[in-house]
Parts: sequence; structure tokens; C-alpha cells
Amino acid sequence: MRIATTANAALARWLREATNRPTGRLWARRRVRIESQRCHPDLLERLHVLVEQLPETSTRFVGGIPLVGHPGAVVFAMAAGQSWVMLRLPPHVHSVVVHSEWGNRGLTGDWVDVDPWLTDLEPYEALSRVRGWVRAAYEYAGELAPPPPRVSPT
Repeated sequence: MRIATTANAALARWLREATNRPTGRLWARRRVRIESQRCHPDLLERLHVLVEQLPETSTRFVGGIPLVGHPGAVVFAMAAGQSWVMLRLPPHVHSVVVHSEWGNRGLTGDWVDVDPWLTDLEPYEALSRVRGWVRAAYEYAGELAPPPPRVSPT
């Protein structure tokens, strides 16, 4: 997963500030030690459950923050703490999600905070609803992804 792309520019700026790394490369790692994660293991597991049915996603850690990417290299989800999840959604969907109590922490634009647990609902209904938002974020990331390079016939 490449963070330094045009489609991920706002996220890269936010990550630089959040991880206190104003310059240099943002390293996207497959695994980090548990003590270096900025996401509770239960929330990380929830994030994995939310994206497990989506094709070809990749999860990488930047500064201990798990990011989920679309096959087209556009990040569409991330998590931190015990209950903070951000999804990249088209603006017309922002008003239909249930927001977390933590807000967007300065990441604006098409990013919106969502409540990943929805404890007021039955567990199956909560999971189904949040999965729907994640699916919408995945599809939106597909729209934002640059077209694949054309291969000329030889």
C-alpha cells in the first residue's frame, strides 16, 4: 500500500501530524508489535471483521495506526484507540452514519468518524449496519482510485 499518492494526500498530511513525522517517508508496515499499536486489539479485530468480505483489501500500519486500502491504493478505513474508526465516504453519506463520540480529530474532507460498535442495537444489526458503511467506503475508494495503466498490444 502506498500512502504517498494523490488520492491519499489529505490522509498523508494528517498522518504526518498525528505521528509527529513532518518529513521523510511514511512507512506502511504489515505488522507492528502490540506495544507499538495505536489501536486496541478488540477494535483491530472489529476492523478486520468489517472488511473481511471485501475483495483484495490490504491492512498496513503507519505509526501504529491500522489503515485499510482498496486494491486501487486508496485508503478507505482506519482505526485508533478503543472505538475510533474513520471511513472515507462520499459527502452525501456523511449524514446517515452514526458518529463516534471522538469526532474526526482534524481529518476532514471525505473522511467521517463512525461508531464501530453501535451498542444501542442488537449485535447482528450493528455489525450489518457498520459493514454497509464500510462497503460504501470501499466502493467510493474504487471511484477515487486512478485507472490502471494501459498495456499496449505488442
